[in-house]
Amino acid sequence: MTREQFKKYIRDIEEVDELSNKLSDFGIETIECKELFRAEEIFFAWLEQDFGKNGADLVSWWMYEDVDKVIYETDGSETNLENIDDLYSYVEGHYCTYG
Repeated sequence: MTREQFKKYIRDIEEVDELSNKLSDFGIETIECKELFRAEEIFFAWLEQDFGKNGADLVSWWMYEDVDKVIYETDGSETNLENIDDLYSYVEGHYCTYG
């Protein structure tokens, strides 16, 4: 998965999440709507193929957890993943299963 694809699909997933939240604000629950979240399923399957389960889990954490986006390395160093480019570089450098 290229950096451009990665960024585009994360933005697309964020748009779907925003739509789901807006619908929920109007009392329309979308949590059971498989069609609405199909792109997310495909994206995470692709992530798992290219970056393994741990890489896909890291991206999910980055997207959905409301925490500081910092990785605390075993050597005591910290890696800041506040922006999507840093996230991609980290996942590609640590979890890449291709090439």
